Amino acid sequence: MAEDIQRNSLIPPEEWRKFNWGAFLLGWVWGIFNKSYITLIQLPLSLIPVIGVVINLCCSVWFGFKGNSWALKNKDFENLEEFRKYQKKFVLAGIIMLLICIFAYITAFVVIISVYKPSSFMQFINGKIIMESIIQFVVMSYIILLILLTSKTNLKLILTPIILVLFVLINFVSLCDSYLFKMQTAGKFKEALAVSKILLKVPVIAQNSAKNENIYNTIINIYINQKDIKNVIIYSEQKENAMHFTTPRSNNDGENYLSDLYIITQNSDKVKERGMMYKICFINEDWDGVVRETTKRINSSTIGTRIDNKDYKCESRTYLARAYAYKKLGKIKEAEEDMYVVKQLNSEKNWINSQKIYNSNTNYYKEYYDNLKKFYNLN
Repeated sequence: MAEDIQRNSLIPPEEWRKFNWGAFLLGWVWGIFNKSYITLIQLPLSLIPVIGVVINLCCSVWFGFKGNSWALKNKDFENLEEFRKYQKKFVLAGIIMLLICIFAYITAFVVIISVYKPSSFMQFINGKIIMESIIQFVVMSYIILLILLTSKTNLKLILTPIILVLFVLINFVSLCDSYLFKMQTAGKFKEALAVSKILLKVPVIAQNSAKNENIYNTIINIYINQKDIKNVIIYSEQKENAMHFTTPRSNNDGENYLSDLYIITQNSDKVKERGMMYKICFINEDWDGVVRETTKRINSSTIGTRIDNKDYKCESRTYLARAYAYKKLGKIKEAEEDMYVVKQLNSEKNWINSQKIYNSNTNYYKEYYDNLKKFYNLN
C-alpha cells in the first residue's frame, strides 16, 4: 500500500481533487473495481423505504467527489494516462447503465399508466409481464456490466451468453403462470398443456406453492373446457396432493370442485371421505339424512368462527343446507338458528343470495349437479 501511495503521489494533486464521474454513475460497482469498498454502504442504504432514493443520490455525489482520491490511494497506477484510461471505461459503462435505467423507468411509467385502469385482464397480465421483465433486465444489465468490466477476456466470452440465457429462463419461470394465461387466451391449449406439464417437473416451481397451484389450475381449466372429466379429476387430485391437502377436517376442506366431480361420478367412497354425503341426501330430498350428515360434518370440523362467544365450525354452505332441511321438516326454530350463523359467516351480498336459496322451493343442489352432468355429457 505504501508503494502504491508513493507511486500515485507522482500524479498531480489537482487530479486527486477532480470529480470522478465513474464513481458517481456506478457507485458500489465502481468501488469494487477500484478497491474502495466503503461504497458498498450504498446497497443497504438505498433500500430504505421512501428516503432510499435520496440517500442513494447523496452517496453517488459523495463518491464522485472522493472517487479519485480513493482510487489513487487504493490502487496502483503506472502513470496519469493509465489512471485516466482506467476511469474512462467506468464513465462509459455508467452512461450506458444510466440510459438503460432511463429507458426502464420510462417504460415502467408508461406501463403503470396504461394498466392503472385496465380494460381487460389480458391487459393487466401484459403489464405484469412487462414490469417484471424490466426489473430482471436491469438486474441482468448490472451483472453483465460487472463481467465486461473485468480484464479477463475469456471470462467475458463465456459468462455473458450464459447470463443472457439465464435471464430468459428466469424470466419465463418467474412469469410462467402469466405466459400460460396468454397461451390459453390465444387458444393455444395444446401448447399450454405441454408447457404446464413440463413446468410441474421443475423443482424451483414445484416448491413454490403459489405457482404450482396456478399451473395446476391452468391444466384443470383446459381440461374443463375440453369437458375431459377424467383428466380434470386426475389433475385436481394431483393439485391437492401437491398443496398438502388431507382428508377434510377444517372449515373449507372438501368443499371444492373436485368434491362435485366425485358426486356426479358417483364415487361414494371419496364423497364420504370428504364429508359430502349431505349433498347426496339433499339431491334425493332425504331431509333427515341432510340434517344427520351436515351435523356430522360440523361436529367433525376442527376449525371454526367465533360468534357471540360460541364457536361455529364448518363453512356457511353446510349450515345453509341444514337450515333448508330443517325448514322442510317443519323445524323452523332450528332453521332460523342456522340461518343466523349463515348471516354471520357471509358478506352482505352472499347473505342475500343465501336468503334467496333458503326461501326458494327449488332443490338447488339437484339443479346444480344436473347442469354439471349435462356439461360433461354424463346423463
